[in-house]
Amino acid sequence: MTTPQKVLYGACAFFLVSDVFIHKHAHFGWDGWFGFSAVYGVISCLVLVFGAKSLLPLLKREEDYYD
Repeated sequence: MTTPQKVLYGACAFFLVSDVFIHKHAHFGWDGWFGFSAVYGVISCLVLVFGAKSLLPLLKREEDYYD
């Protein structure tokens, strides 16, 4: 494992553990759960990536489109 990966994993672990000690002002019941922000972020990222991949065939142009 390289140093940037260790730093990234360490930062992720730090923020996940610090979630226990931070008082959250939850507007709904489920947004105050432990690790909710991390799970929500990962799911949102996956939705964006797979959504963009599904739109790619609709937006793709021929190689000589501008010629």
